[in-house]
Amino acid sequence: MKKLTPFLAVCLGFAHAAYATSDDVTRSTNSPAELSASIVPNSSSRGTATPQTRVAALSNKSFIPQRKVIVISRDDGGDLVNYAKRVSRARQEKDWLVFNGQCASACTLYLSLDPKQMCITKNTSFVFHAAYGAKRDVNQWGTRYLAKQYPDWVQNWIAKRGGLSNRILRMSYTQASKHINPCKIAKSRPS
Repeated sequence: MKKLTPFLAVCLGFAHAAYATSDDVTRSTNSPAELSASIVPNSSSRGTATPQTRVAALSNKSFIPQRKVIVISRDDGGDLVNYAKRVSRARQEKDWLVFNGQCASACTLYLSLDPKQMCITKNTSFVFHAAYGAKRDVNQWGTRYLAKQYPDWVQNWIAKRGGLSNRILRMSYTQASKHINPCKIAKSRPS
């Protein structure tokens, strides 16, 4: 805990997240928005037992999800410790995660969740960089922590681009959809 104390006290310089809203998403400035409408799989479905099939069940009006659906849109990251807590909570509660826009910096910790808990829309991109904004040793610790949390496919992608540094690395939907199931958010229907 002694090693974490300075880290907890110092923001790593990540900007607070700004969450997009649409007709189906409620605005939240402190945590990702929870989806209150339906999500359906893309036509490129990979079979009936995929995560997007389970998420697609939300489009059935008679279905009441037992788990929360979190939508990430235009999330610029924030304090690494806060994101580690959010990701841990989502993992424990087995929340469903829908990436529907940019997920940058500390937000990318969500990629450490089980792929069966998430899907991505065509609007999705991921932005990676080294931790910054604190003392050098804390930044180094934060960067190592980020790198270790990512699944192998993300670690390999980052390594092929020289690793986490001050340089911005952007992963497109095309690359991410090779490893995360695609989905789309259904448009709200007029009442």
